Amino acid sequence: MDLLEAQDTVQANVPVTCFNDYYEKVYRGYEQYYLPWLSERLKNLAPGSALDVGPGWGTIITFLSGLGWNVTAMDDQPLGTYISQFLLDKIGARFVQHDILLAPLEEKFDLVSCTQVLLHLKYRIDRAVRHLAAMLAPGGLAIISALSPDYYKNLKSSYGTEWERMPEYGSGAPPAPDVVTCMLTQASFANLLGRYFGKVDISIPTGQNVHSVMFAECGNPINVL
Repeated sequence: MDLLEAQDTVQANVPVTCFNDYYEKVYRGYEQYYLPWLSERLKNLAPGSALDVGPGWGTIITFLSGLGWNVTAMDDQPLGTYISQFLLDKIGARFVQHDILLAPLEEKFDLVSCTQVLLHLKYRIDRAVRHLAAMLAPGGLAIISALSPDYYKNLKSSYGTEWERMPEYGSGAPPAPDVVTCMLTQASFANLLGRYFGKVDISIPTGQNVHSVMFAECGNPINVL
């Protein structure tokens, strides 16, 4: 299964209550900014157990299942919000409703993916990264993405570069002490990941708009207790 086939499968199984045709008309195109790099990396890995944290509509879990992985999707939103039971049944994946900020799952996985999620976590992304590391099996690989502040500099929107004024992050008042900046420079991203992984390799894909998406391949979890 290639990336486009995975997207077709997801599109055919979007929950009927979910944003109508949003996946088809908006989100699917957005995925093309960053998923080509990820899919190329994933297809070269030997299949095992995989956890996708914040799976969205399910493109990554569909792609991984097609490659022979034993896949678990984890989201704080209930099943049926973005991912349908029909999709899970079709691809043979499992769904767990759980908030990554609360605690890690007790299971360990050969692959832990968490892409385009950190920017939605306005509280304690360091805690989220620590929990991701705690779920990685020995010898496993974690793939985590983050957005650069350049992303909003390049968007022609009413928010401009003041991304912290987006409704998701509050009214634009100065953030409380426990709120972190969820967009990261390459240096701050590496520093964050280095607290919880002994091995960190950051890639910045090239192409239209993807220069603002940073992918980190991480291993050797540390400081996860």
